[in-house]
Formats: sequence, structure tokens, C-alpha cells
Amino acid sequence: MLKGLLPLSADKEGRGCYVSSLHPSKALAPPWRKRKVVVATNIAEASLTIDGILYFIDPGFAKQNVYNPKRGLDSLAITPISQASAKQQAGRAGRTGSRKCYHLYTESAYGNEMSPTSILEIQRINVGFTTLTMKAMRINDLLSFDFMDPPSPQAFLSAMEQLYSLGALDEEGLLTKLVRKMAEFPLDPPLSKMLLASVDLGCSDEILTIIAMIQTGNVFYRPREKQA
Repeated sequence: MLKGLLPLSADKEGRGCYVSSLHPSKALAPPWRKRKVVVATNIAEASLTIDGILYFIDPGFAKQNVYNPKRGLDSLAITPISQASAKQQAGRAGRTGSRKCYHLYTESAYGNEMSPTSILEIQRINVGFTTLTMKAMRINDLLSFDFMDPPSPQAFLSAMEQLYSLGALDEEGLLTKLVRKMAEFPLDPPLSKMLLASVDLGCSDEILTIIAMIQTGNVFYRPREKQA
């Protein structure tokens, strides 16, 4: 949950020292006779409370993972936060006393440009795995399924086109024998198909390593003092 947290301690001369996010206990420890500035993304919005925060600055924007069904690509987009997020961020200060929160936007922007609540994750991510799972459960009419908050029809159509190209659906949109095998893996459909195909091609060990690296994310850490 602390990924993206980059605390900065500055001395009287203005010199700064970044503390690695791999050592949160050191990062959040009160610095001795120094002002502590915590720069955090919205990842820490609902899960992190730090004692001793006097001021909180809310820029009014956040990074969200958004899937474009037309292009078939995920992107980390900078989007305005919602009114609910603004109220929640204001609570980051003042937990243990009287504090202040500065919002870097006007009252008009808050009332007219910000949505009341944030867009739910299921409405802005790739629903390929969800579609695969529902098809494996023999739920064929996805657009009429009673979701609490349904994704867009375009997202489902894009996911079904992907499954058809992978051989998981036939021309009528019905599941094939391959789809049940793909649904057994907690992976995106292309990765599941790649893993199954690797058995016939005799390269399962290599593909397992590739998929593990893709799913894990960045596994390399380079200390700041070692960077050029």
C-alpha cells in the first residue's frame, strides 16, 4: 500500500534526502529537528494515516488506470478527483488536532467540474477476465446481466472480440473447449492462451518466467546514490 510514497526530509540549508519506499518504517519515523514533507499518490488515500501531519495540500488531480476499449490499451491518466475524494483527502490532516487542508482549485470547479463520486474500477478497467469467467459459467447474455454497476457495452464487445481472436469463442459468441482451460488461470486471457500454447510448443518454463515477470511488475531496485 506504500508504493509510490516518497518522503523527503529537508534541513535548514534546504538540502533534501529521499528515503526509499522499500523501508516505510524509516520513511515515516519522525525526523529529529527537521520538517517532514510526505509526497504521496492517491494510492495512500484511504489506507494510510500518519500522525503529526499539520498541513495537507490537495491539487485536485489523481492518476487512475483507465482502459480504452477502442484501442485495447491501458493507460495511467491524470484525471480530476471526485468531490468524495476531496472530502476524504481533507481528513488526512486534523486526525490528532487542529490542522489545515489547502485545495488548489476554486469552489466553482469543485461544484461544477468534479463528479460527486469516483468512477468505479469495474467501469474503467479491462473486463476481459470478467467476460472469460462469465462465459465459463455459461452466462452468455452479458449485456443484460444484472450488475450493480455495469461496465460499458463497448468494453464487453471489445473483450468478446479479443476472446474470439484467441479462439475462446466461436463465430456465434459461444464458448469453445479452450475457454474452460483459460478460465482456470487467474490471468488476463492473452496470458492464459499463451501459457496453454506453450505446452504444445515445448517452452512452458520460459513462458512461465515471462508471465511471472509481467504479473509481478518492477522487480529491480536501484538505490538513489547509485543512480547516474
